[in-house]
Amino acid sequence: MEVFSRCPYCQDGSEFRLMIERYGGAWSRCDQCGHVVIRGQESFDCCCVNCLKQRSEAQTYRFDSRSRLLYGPDPLAPEPDRRSK
Repeated sequence: MEVFSRCPYCQDGSEFRLMIERYGGAWSRCDQCGHVVIRGQESFDCCCVNCLKQRSEAQTYRFDSRSRLLYGPDPLAPEPDRRSK
C-alpha cells in the first residue's frame, strides 16, 4: 500500500495537491509552494512561505536544548527606557 503526502496549503481541484516524493520517500515536497514533510521527524519545521507565515502569526515560542529562544521576541529582555532625556 502506497502512502501519499498531500500539501495542507495547495489544492488540485477539490482535493489537496499530492506532494512529490524525494529520495525514495524519505521526504516529500510540494512543487507549487515548496512545503516539505520528512517522514518520521515530527519535530521538523518546514521553512516554506506558508509555514513561516503561520508560525509568525501564532507568535510561537520554541526553545532549543540550551534554552535559546528561536522564534518570537525575547521575553527576558529588559524593557526599553521610555523616559525622555
